[in-house]
Amino acid sequence: MYTPRYGMHYVAQQTSQIRLAALRQQQETTMGQSRGVAPPSLHDEEAGALWRMLTTVGVVFVVLLGGVVAMWAAGLA
Repeated sequence: MYTPRYGMHYVAQQTSQIRLAALRQQQETTMGQSRGVAPPSLHDEEAGALWRMLTTVGVVFVVLLGGVVAMWAAGLA
């Protein structure tokens, strides 16, 4: 007779462990806020946005350059 390796008990146990871990994480976050840990500054967010924009521009440039090189190699440009 076939018995599944992981029964419903195992699934329920894993789910409850995941829930407990999420609750612990939430409590640690709340405790950090109540202790006065500073949120990320606006400067960090602006730097992240600038970095994202520069990365996007760089990727677009490389893709366009690759297209031009491919057309040149094919003799179309």
